[in-house]
Amino acid sequence: MRPKTVARLPPSQLCRRLDEMPQNYFNWAAAGLLTEADPGGLSLPEAIELAVFVSLVRRLKLRRLKPMWGDVRKELRQRVLGTPSFVIYDEESSSLHLADRFEDIGRAVSHGGIVRVIPVDPLVDRVRTAFRAMPNAGVPRKNRTPRLVSRVGDEGLVPGV
Repeated sequence: MRPKTVARLPPSQLCRRLDEMPQNYFNWAAAGLLTEADPGGLSLPEAIELAVFVSLVRRLKLRRLKPMWGDVRKELRQRVLGTPSFVIYDEESSSLHLADRFEDIGRAVSHGGIVRVIPVDPLVDRVRTAFRAMPNAGVPRKNRTPRLVSRVGDEGLVPGV
């Protein structure tokens, strides 16, 4: 079970930020390509995974991406919150690789074959902005600001319970 202290956003809200139809997310999640949201929504790592997936599906199309997604998804998960700036698609080997630096891109293109460099930062930045905009994002529940008012008592306003 996931910890309750993790900030989460509904997939439909994240999809709107990514200019993607929420139904696409639900279809991809049902197909096992993305993590299915729990009732609280998606965590930041899950939302970053969605942003990277959307970046790739827009450039490579789903049928081409599906066979390669598992490997890059595993590599992405190992990074936790260290998100790559680019995904490199090597057309000859039909493979995807994460890249953080221009040196990584240089190595990938050095063989002279056809390589696509796909930036993922723009959509990942939208996801990070959505999480930063959340009140109390990332703050454990016990340390969060109490609700303003739940009832009025003899002493005036009483913090929420």
